Amino acid sequence: MKVLVAIDSSPVGDIVIDQVARRPWPVGTSVCVLNVIDSRAISSDFVDVAAFAESQSEAALGMVKAAAHRLSSSGIEAKGEIIDGYPRTSIIEVARQWPADLIIIGAQGYRSLTDFLLGSVATNVLRNAPCSVEIVRPQTDDDRPMRILIATDGSNSSVAAVRSIATRPWPEGCEFKVISVADRVFPEIAWFFNQQVMEHIEERMTNEAREAVNEAVEMLTSVTLSATGSVMAGDPKSKIIEEARRWNADMVVVGSHGRRGFDLALQGSVSEAVAMHAPCSVEVIR
Repeated sequence: MKVLVAIDSSPVGDIVIDQVARRPWPVGTSVCVLNVIDSRAISSDFVDVAAFAESQSEAALGMVKAAAHRLSSSGIEAKGEIIDGYPRTSIIEVARQWPADLIIIGAQGYRSLTDFLLGSVATNVLRNAPCSVEIVRPQTDDDRPMRILIATDGSNSSVAAVRSIATRPWPEGCEFKVISVADRVFPEIAWFFNQQVMEHIEERMTNEAREAVNEAVEMLTSVTLSATGSVMAGDPKSKIIEEARRWNADMVVVGSHGRRGFDLALQGSVSEAVAMHAPCSVEVIR
């Protein structure tokens, strides 16, 4: 497994490296710790910034080397790399060229005025990366076993996400909870259908959600992971985030695309909404 860990000098970078170091990884996993030196921050047409740029490069190189050494000390094969460019696009380019299987990036960091105006680095990486992406946030309780909430709708993307989780090593005592949210179809035009038709649609969606949960739980328990399941009703975006908060999850896992292609055009993807607003780390699996 090839893991690209993108950090900067913000405190979020330390949180990302700490979580990567504490987690077990598949045998043969290789980690590249990347820092992108933002060309916009050190370029000027009026001032000679060569010395400043050199000092920035030296500091960045020392930072990624220290992070890579920390991971190596935890038994993870790791290297550090710095490049000049724009974080929003350069991280994606490096992931594509390597090629990476997973990008890990902090929920904040790489934030400048330009990033604020154009959208966060994490959002752009999430939308355009050629591989899975994990947005890291601090864990609420480091002393208890890790809690991982997996959201599924039974789509190929969701099944692939569950399979990815099932094939990885996890810390001892990890708890897994699978949920599926039965969403009403076009609730704003529900008046158009009679009550019997609406009840039939909702029953079918609930049954599909239950089947998706059962399939995922079976996949996880077949490899001796401790997993439970639950079916909910409502808006998937809000329900997944609410359950992550209620259950005190350390990570939410979702597939990059689900069954609701129409939803992508009208409201934005469920996976992106969860990744940007969940109270914990989120991995979007491709």
